[in-house]
Parts: sequence; C-alpha cells; structure tokens
Amino acid sequence: MRVTHVPCGAFANESEKRAFKAVQGALAKVDGTGTAYVLTNLTHPNPRGQADEIDMVVLGPGGGVVVEVKHWDGAALRGAESHAELLTSKAKRVAGRLKAMDPTLGFIP
Repeated sequence: MRVTHVPCGAFANESEKRAFKAVQGALAKVDGTGTAYVLTNLTHPNPRGQADEIDMVVLGPGGGVVVEVKHWDGAALRGAESHAELLTSKAKRVAGRLKAMDPTLGFIP
C-alpha cells in the first residue's frame, strides 16, 4: 500500500516519531494499490475549549484510526484512566467530523 505522510505539526518527542515510522512501515507492507494517509500532530477544534492535539490520524481504504502516543514510564501508567477518557473524547470528536464528511464510514477506533 502507498503511504502518504501529511505532517500538520512537528513531532513532540522521539516516541511520536518512532510510532509514525512503525505505522508507516506496517502500512507499506499491506498488499494492494490503495493509499493510506497518515496525518501527524493534527490540531482539531474542540467546541468546549482548547483545541485537541492529536498525534496521528490514519485514513485508508478500510476507514480511519485515531492514534495517541504516550511517552510514559511504568509509574505514569497508574493515572492512565483519566488519559484514556480524554483520548476517547478526542477520538469521538474526530469520528464525528469524519462521518459528517463520509456517512458510509463504520466504527472509528
């Protein structure tokens, strides 16, 4: 599969860059003639306050996926529940925008 990178901002840290390279490599190995678009460090409007900064949005023939990269050690995982709720909210906002543009899209993880 062809992979097109659309950088919307600079990588915040080395973890984000490594995650992008891993996603890019995995998509490139997928058989087919389709194209996957990987948007990195996308700023997405949030009607309730400060805009969301989304690490990666992957759009391809199979749909869309929101990816949030964390640069954490083991101790940071103890407070991960609140971060999971924030990520779910971000993903739902992006999914709503994508489905408004293409109502045929299914579930967006």
